[in-house]
Amino acid sequence: MLGPIRQLLENKKIILASGSSRRKEILEKNLGLKIQIVPSNFPENLDKTKFTPANYVVENSRLKALDVAQNLKEDWHLIIGSDTIVEMDNKIYEKPLDKEDAYRILKSL
Repeated sequence: MLGPIRQLLENKKIILASGSSRRKEILEKNLGLKIQIVPSNFPENLDKTKFTPANYVVENSRLKALDVAQNLKEDWHLIIGSDTIVEMDNKIYEKPLDKEDAYRILKSL
């Protein structure tokens, strides 16, 4: 499925704008490419009321990748930004802040 694209990216420097070693593992396992993690410092404080859930994830991902791109001192070929949310009834839920927040979120679902 990714044959031609994979060949193009094989010897390229690919950055994952995330601190998630799990995301890195998933991408490397599924794409067969070497990926470097560079966590983004983007504050993820977008106003959720101004976005659909899908657009919110896309914008957060874009801004994370842009943050990393602007701060890298080395050359790169591709930066992958990503974000994960849970959505129910058009309401956006992000990572819980703590155990109590996790309980509150799970209870509301």
